[in-house]
Amino acid sequence: VKFSRFGVGSAGEEKKLAILIPLPHQGNHEAILKTWIEQATLMLPVDQVNVYIIEQPEGRDFQKGRLLNIGVALAYHRFDDIVLHDVDVAPNDANYWKAGSDPQNLKTGVVRISSNAYVEMNGLPNLAINDLNNMVSGRFRLKQNSTLTNDSSSGLAELNFKIRRRTQWSNGKLHVVRVLVE
Repeated sequence: VKFSRFGVGSAGEEKKLAILIPLPHQGNHEAILKTWIEQATLMLPVDQVNVYIIEQPEGRDFQKGRLLNIGVALAYHRFDDIVLHDVDVAPNDANYWKAGSDPQNLKTGVVRISSNAYVEMNGLPNLAINDLNNMVSGRFRLKQNSTLTNDSSSGLAELNFKIRRRTQWSNGKLHVVRVLVE
C-alpha cells in the first residue's frame, strides 16, 4: 500500500478521533495493551474513538516513526484528529482527549495533532525511534518555518507497506483495529 492524500472517505461522513499505538514485536506488551484498553474504555466518550494498533513483525528493529505513519495512512481519510500514543503510557486523564492547539503535547508519549497537519509535515521520519513529543514538535516547527525537506528517508512521501494480518473488535465504547505490517 502506498500513502495517498486523496482516497477513501465519503462526503458528509462524521469524522472522529483516532488513537495510534505503535507496538514493537519485542517484549511482552500484551498485558500492557490489555490494561491500556481497560483504562481507555473507562475514560473515553462512547462511540467517539477508534484505536489503531500497528505492530511490526518479529526480527525487525523498532521503527516508531514508520509504524505511526502507517497508522495515519490507514486512518487519515476518516479522522480529523489523531493521538499518537506510546503503549506504555496509561490513558489516565480524560482532559487530554479534548482538542487544543496543533500539535498538542498532552504528556510524555502522547501527542494530539490534526491529521492534516501531520500530513503537511510529511509525518515522522520512518526510521525514527526517539521521544515522540520532541519528534512531532520538531517536525511541526520545521514545516512552519518552511525548512522541512522531503528527502527519501522521511515520512509519508516514501512510505510503502503491506498488511500481513488485520483484526478488528469492539467492546461497545472502543473500536480497535490491530494490524501486523511488513
